[in-house]
Amino acid sequence: MDSNSRDQLTDMDLQADNELKQHMYDASKWTKFISITAFIGCAFLLVVAVLGSAALMDLAGRMTKYEMFVNINPGILITIVVVMIAFIVFVYYFLFSFATKVKKGLLSENTELFNGGLKSLKTYFIIMTVVTVLGLINSIVTLFNANF
Repeated sequence: MDSNSRDQLTDMDLQADNELKQHMYDASKWTKFISITAFIGCAFLLVVAVLGSAALMDLAGRMTKYEMFVNINPGILITIVVVMIAFIVFVYYFLFSFATKVKKGLLSENTELFNGGLKSLKTYFIIMTVVTVLGLINSIVTLFNANF
């Protein structure tokens, strides 16, 4: 943040009161719960993908109209699943980082930790926005391709 916007915030006498601190502390607890749940879910998916790779390939081959999965090495499917899980863990790491840094920053009254947590939250929302926009574009393209 540049000095001009800091001066404007100081002129407005903007300060964090106890109610704001309590809301941020509660938000950090919930985001930590959500991120840990996502980590556990990803670990479960990884175990299922590794242990059930042959069953997944057989199921994928039977579910498609095309026979493209019949000759594919199960390692390729597992690699795709692992890359997707790694991306999900990468995204939720920023949410976990927000939770831990904000909580530590509030408890120790360390502004740098608190700001680092908010920066992690900003990064999380940027990544999720890009993923959401790509998903919407994919849905729109699929919609128009299905009609023609």
